[in-house]
Amino acid sequence: SDLQSKVATLETEVAKAVAYSTSCASKLSNRETLFNGKVVELAECHVMVQELRDSLTRVSNEALGKDNELMLLHSQTKDLLADFEALKSESEQRAVTAEHG
Repeated sequence: SDLQSKVATLETEVAKAVAYSTSCASKLSNRETLFNGKVVELAECHVMVQELRDSLTRVSNEALGKDNELMLLHSQTKDLLADFEALKSESEQRAVTAEHG
């Protein structure tokens, strides 16, 4: 009877231990699922950051291209202005020559 009582107590303790172990395994599984979800989110964020970096590089290169176009236009405008001044000067000289001639 005493032995049966000890066995019953041990069985109860084992059942409690198994239940606790199962509970821990379940919690661990849930945490692992959450962790894997976070890993996936992190990977998606990494991809988005990479895409943003690529976009930024593209925009920066486009801006650089526009800047170069602007400098070229500026240079061409200066050349045209110089040509215009030369033509104006030449035309004024012809007018003066025509008046005197």
